Amino acid sequence: MPDFPVQALIPIGAIVAALVAGFFSVLSLIVSKEQKISEFRQQWIDSLRQELSDHMAAVVSLSSMRELQSDTDTEFVKETGNIQERVTATYTSIKLRINPDDSDQKIKSLNLEVLRLLDKGRTLYNNKKWKEARVNCNELTEASIPMLKEEWKRVKRGEKIYVWSRRVAIGIFALSLVALIWTAVEFWPSAGEIGSDESPIVEKAAQDNLQSMPKTSENPNK
Repeated sequence: MPDFPVQALIPIGAIVAALVAGFFSVLSLIVSKEQKISEFRQQWIDSLRQELSDHMAAVVSLSSMRELQSDTDTEFVKETGNIQERVTATYTSIKLRINPDDSDQKIKSLNLEVLRLLDKGRTLYNNKKWKEARVNCNELTEASIPMLKEEWKRVKRGEKIYVWSRRVAIGIFALSLVALIWTAVEFWPSAGEIGSDESPIVEKAAQDNLQSMPKTSENPNK
């Protein structure tokens, strides 16, 4: 058995336990914050999906109507004013939501493709190429699907700090378990040591019992 005093393990264990508890408290705060970010990201995905859908529906509807009506028709211009406003509003909102410089290279590439088709559709619409604008909406739909899917995957696996924190927590738990097993093996007394520690006590008890027994005559017939 090593010369290291077993009694010293008690304060050391208390200090280590306090440090581990403090670490996990901070880790809990970080995880809570990252989970909240993931919730906001999911809300962002849902809003972006709705805006893309509204934008393309408005463009298709308005371009189809403009093929049949003249810009000089005041009644037509009045009726389509709300749709035109929706086209502009959703276009601007989508541009503001999508990050062209995302840190994830795959998502960045998908974002740039969606933005390119969004600008292309606006150019076609402004140039009164109604049929081409509707075709571009189909291309925009196809490009938006993988972009939204990748964003969902990012939400599913969690933010980078969350993933890192989870790995650190698992590592600390594994190290703590190994340390506990090592401490038990190194400092827990073996069966032989327990027996050797108790043998003097047993021998003394046996001698005391012999001394307390009444002395009998060696020859009872005397």
